[in-house]
Parts: sequence; structure tokens; C-alpha cells
Amino acid sequence: MQSSNPTMKHICLSVIALMLQVSSLPAQSSAIEWQQTFGGDGLDKVIAAVATADNGFCIGGISISGVSGDKTTAPFGDIDSWIIQTDSNGLIEWQIALGGSEGDYITSIAIDKDGGYIVGLNSSSPMSGNKTVPPVGLFDYWIVKINTEGVILWQQVIGGTGPDYLSKIIPAPAGGYLALGRSSSGVSGHKSEPSRGGSDYWLLRLDSLGNPIYDRTIGGSGVEYAVDLIPTPDGGCRIGGYSNSPPSADKTALHYGQMDFWVLGLNSLGAITWQASFGGLQDDNLNCMLALPGNRTLLAGASNSGVSGNKTTTARGGFDFWWVVIEGDGATVQQTSIGGTASEFPTAALLAEDNTLYLAGYSNSPASWEKSVDTYAGSYDYWLVHTSIGGTVYEQFNIGSTGSELLATALLQNDGILLAGYSDGPANGDKTDPPDGDDDYWLVYLNLDPDACTDPPSAPFAGVLEPSAIQLLWEDYAGAESYRVQLKSTGAASGGIYATLTNEIFIDELLPASGYFARVHAKCGPGVWSPWSAPFLFTTPARWSSAAEQDVVLFPNPAEHQLQVLWPAEWSGVDVWLYNTAGALAGSWHNPKGHVLELFIDQPGTYYLVLVHEKGTVRRSVVITG
Repeated sequence: MQSSNPTMKHICLSVIALMLQVSSLPAQSSAIEWQQTFGGDGLDKVIAAVATADNGFCIGGISISGVSGDKTTAPFGDIDSWIIQTDSNGLIEWQIALGGSEGDYITSIAIDKDGGYIVGLNSSSPMSGNKTVPPVGLFDYWIVKINTEGVILWQQVIGGTGPDYLSKIIPAPAGGYLALGRSSSGVSGHKSEPSRGGSDYWLLRLDSLGNPIYDRTIGGSGVEYAVDLIPTPDGGCRIGGYSNSPPSADKTALHYGQMDFWVLGLNSLGAITWQASFGGLQDDNLNCMLALPGNRTLLAGASNSGVSGNKTTTARGGFDFWWVVIEGDGATVQQTSIGGTASEFPTAALLAEDNTLYLAGYSNSPASWEKSVDTYAGSYDYWLVHTSIGGTVYEQFNIGSTGSELLATALLQNDGILLAGYSDGPANGDKTDPPDGDDDYWLVYLNLDPDACTDPPSAPFAGVLEPSAIQLLWEDYAGAESYRVQLKSTGAASGGIYATLTNEIFIDELLPASGYFARVHAKCGPGVWSPWSAPFLFTTPARWSSAAEQDVVLFPNPAEHQLQVLWPAEWSGVDVWLYNTAGALAGSWHNPKGHVLELFIDQPGTYYLVLVHEKGTVRRSVVITG
């Protein structure tokens, strides 16, 4: 069940969030395209959500409501999990309750490889309701597989004789699933290793039907709360949460305060390869982990520590957004805090296509420190921040009512972003729907700028094509700040992404006599991207011989204002192109008279001279002194 203490909230989905400024006046934001309030006559709280392949959303939470309001499924017990699927406009397509006669709390939902959903819950119910598997202990992991229509396909209960609480389950890249939570059980049931302390991280590798393949208990002599995990290319994973254990048992990392971030790298068999802890003298609770380029990881959580321990950033208020970037071995790269004079709790983090960071959570701070917008009536509101990884805030967005709104996650879908959380607020501020019960699901869909970047750019084409390189060109796009080019081998599932500020790029890492796919899209503002262009398909020519390169003579080299280029007399229709090392075109000539190039170069340096003729392409380097 969601704790009433916001510091205990540790729900994190990696998501994309667009930050838009909103007036602090209690009037609906013009960025809201639609919003939906879903609930019954009791308490209904969103915990997790995913975007669906048909542009809708699958929302999971907990409910104590009966059949009332929007809820058409009868309750099974004290607390059930309530899953709804909506279309792209937030209209309910189907709903299902999962539960037995006692308490059943959803914590995680993910898209499975077959398009269905793998759902993770914590359960204390016996076989009852639609729970068909008997319990093992006081609380167990309850894994449920449902299809795209909400039909249960299979279910498993996993646990020991004590309480075991699941935090997250995801499909494993090699098949099956990875499930992470915390456990206070000893060796019993599915738990093969003894408890280390009050509660430990408990990780399981499951097969395609949810049966355990192996489990790992990891902890110290105190208390550990597992929160999130990220699979790694070697078949292992990185797991994280927060801990108050000193170095003991499996924990070798230092303990700094009350609770610290504690993150570990595990290999494909679950063995620890490295570990690290981060914190100050007070509470530092990890909420999210995000994979970054270069094998780095971002750890985001809530902190009320000042500069102390290994925390080097100043506290703003009660709790702040605090994130730490680490290398693949746990070494610190940087850390950043943002917030206001009250409290902020992050619940979601995402790396955008331009390598900026989007953090989403909830806040009750007035405009102060990095927070530029007041909350409504001093209550908690959704707060989303667009920032560089280093902490430069670009935009932020506060949305709420005079009640309390707690954000669970945010999802990019179509041309906007869904904010999914729960609210007890009346219809004021940004909220247009009155409450159905004590707390309701509150979904808010923000539209990106409808007039910017709605059309795709023109398809790219080749200016110069060599055996191992290409110059791609496309028409300039109105309003574009920059471009991204996707280039991959024909038939490949993925490839490289290349950034450029102009409508051309030179890519120098191709294979000769190979097929490629290229397309481009434009960036018109922070987080605002056009659709992708139509693809350009091309094949690189076969590599020229070293003898052909020797047939081209450059004189003088280095050159100042003129360069003479000699090539065999049998070459006809020769085009000559000059590029700098960044791939920008610096000059071009067709059959230059006397083979002499007049150079008008402001920036001295190394350049590439490309000769294209009917028999192939030759490239030579030249130093131009200007």
C-alpha cells in the first residue's frame, strides 16, 4: 500500500517528460489537451503505467472502492489492484481487478515481449478472488501475466515464510524475467539463502512462466529497501535502493547517515561485481535508476542531507531532487541537487534524445531556489523539470489543484506526455473534474506545441558517396534548432544517431559495397521533435585500390591559397569536394581548370579532398594554412 509518508514512495519508471511553463494562477494550463479522473467511492491510487503499442495507456494502481463511479469491477478483498487500459484520448477500453480476500498491491507493470503485460504485486491473500496460487508466507511476490485484453494467462506466487515485497519486474533481454524486491524471510519457500539483517534485497531470475531459475539475497545487518534494476549487456543487471546497514554481510560500501543510496553491479549469475553507496548525514532515498550512454547510470532520489558524507551538494529545503551519475564500476562522475524551500520527491527519470534529462515527481515548495512556480495552496502538485544532466534547468512545469496531487509516472505517447498519478483535489487550478472518492486516478495529457515540427523533413540525399563515407544533405527545415540523423545497415534493427546543427552531415565510418538506411528529423525546441523523414536507401561503392590513391598528387601540401591536384588523364568528369574534419563542406569544383583549386579558407587545419569520377572515389588529406 502507498505510504502516507512521501519519503517512503519508491516507484520509478523510466519515462519521457516534456517541461512546459504554467502560470501559478489557479486556472487550467493551456498545455493540457485532456485529463481524466477515474475512481470509485473509496480510495484509488495510481502506482505504475506503461504506454501501449496502439497509442493508449495501461494504468495500474490500488483500490478500496466498490462498483461505483468509473469502477465496474467488484472488489475481492480489503485492497485490490485495479488496472485500466485507455485509448489515446484517455477513454477506458477495459478494466480488471486483481486480488484475493485480503491485501494485494500492484507495484510494477511492464510491456512483455509478446505485447501483453507482466504485472508485479505484493499479496497477503489466500487462494481467493482471482488469485489461484496459494501463499507461501506473510507477504509474497505475486506475478501475473495478462494479455492485451486484460485476460489472465498465468500467475505465480514467490516467497519465503516471512514478508517479501516486490518492487519491480521486467522482461529479461535473454528471455524470462528479472524480479527485484526486499525480503525478511529466512531459507524457506523459494528463498534459498538466509536473511542478512532486518530486510534484504531479494533478486530472482524467472523463466517465461514465472518459475524461479535462481535467487540472490543481498544485504547487511540493518535494513535494505530495493527499488529499481537495469539489465546490462553482459546478461547481468544493476540493482539499487537504500540502506542503513554498516559494512557487514554482503555490504562493503560505507554507511554515511540514516539511509543511503546503495547500488550494486551483478553478473549473469547474480554475483556481486561492484557496489557503492551515496549519502549524507540524514535520509537519502533512491527512487529511480536510469541507464546513460557510455555504460553510465543515473541514480535519482530524495535527499534531506546537507553537504556531508559523500554528498557535495547543498540542501535546499526539506527534501530535494538529488541525482548521482556513476560509471560502470560505481565510481562517481557528478552529483546535483535541485528543489525549493519545502520538499520535492522524484518518481521518474528519463534521458531525452538530445541527452538532456527529464525528472518528474511532486513538490510542495513555493517559488524558491530552482523552483520558479508556486504550488497551489501549499499542497503537493505534480512537478516536472527539464534539465541538463549537470543540473542546468531549462523548463519546469507545476500542475495541480488546491488538494494534493502525487505523481506516479509520466509517459511519452504520440506528440505529448501523459502525467499519471492520483489526486484528492476539487475541480480548480489545473483540475477540471471533481473527485469521485477519497483519492482518484488523475491522468493529464499535455500536448506539445501543435504548430511546431508537425511535418517530417525532406528525405536526405547523397552529396558525396565514397566507399567508407557519405555526405548527407536535406532541405533546410523551418524552425529547426538542430537535426538528428539515424543511419543503420539495411535490415538492421538499430544503428547510430548523429547530431548536426546544419542541414548536412559527413559520416566517415561506413563499409564499402554495403547497403544503408538513413533518415533525419528536426528539433524545434526543448523536447520538441519533428517526425522522421522518409528513408534514403543507398549502397556504398567498392573500395578503391591503394594504387588509385597514389594516382592523385597534391601540391603543395601544406597549401595556402592555391592547391594543384593531378589525376590520370583517362579520368573524366571529375568533381572535387573539400571538407573539414567535422564533415562540413568547405568548397567544391567541377573539372577545375588546370587542376588548380583556389582556396578561400578562414580556418587553418586539416581538410579532406574527395575526388569523384566515373570509376570511383578517392579521398586525400591536405593541410591548409590559410
